[in-house]
Amino acid sequence: MSTTAGLGSGDYAAVNTLAVVAFVGSLLGCLALLADLLVVIPVAAVVCAVIALRQIAASNGTQAGRWAGILAIVIGVGVVGILVGSRIYVSVQNKPDQQQVLSIISEFDKRIGGRDYAGAYQLTTPQFRSRVSEQSFVQKMLQFEANADTGGVAGVTWNGTPIEYQDDPQSSLKTAWVGTVFRYRTTLPPNRIPVSFARQDGKWGINDIPALFK
Repeated sequence: MSTTAGLGSGDYAAVNTLAVVAFVGSLLGCLALLADLLVVIPVAAVVCAVIALRQIAASNGTQAGRWAGILAIVIGVGVVGILVGSRIYVSVQNKPDQQQVLSIISEFDKRIGGRDYAGAYQLTTPQFRSRVSEQSFVQKMLQFEANADTGGVAGVTWNGTPIEYQDDPQSSLKTAWVGTVFRYRTTLPPNRIPVSFARQDGKWGINDIPALFK
């Protein structure tokens, strides 16, 4: 039979393999709702489905499986849409908190840069102050100044990575982990240090700097 003639009424049309692969991939892509890194699966499924539909359309009736390709696109796009929508929703919900956290980092940067360590200490939470006294905090900062390698901390800034928010079931506080960059007064390269924040009574504060206060 000619490859361009198409199929007769009694001929069998083989199901396009790529369409089936795309459909299965879109189902597996639902796992991306549990782990963001798996978002590549539904994206790849949609790409494969588009290619499969083109192959089917160009087969002159010798290939079937259009339904599998369409379902793969619907499921794949749906999963990606849910992921994107949820991220946008979370971002909007957390925007006021992020503004407060970044404001504290900016103030902490000014206090530390100006060697106002007592003022920087006041930006911490009651939980932090219950673990670390103001004297211990100031002494730690002075130790950095006495260190010939660092010469002291010149400032602290946000490193731009997404802020991770979560609710602490034990304390009922909303917490956030923020990636920061500690700059030194010498030529020592800046150091990336995670800082924990906590919100209590609607007010955010620095809750922990594990790398400095173990």
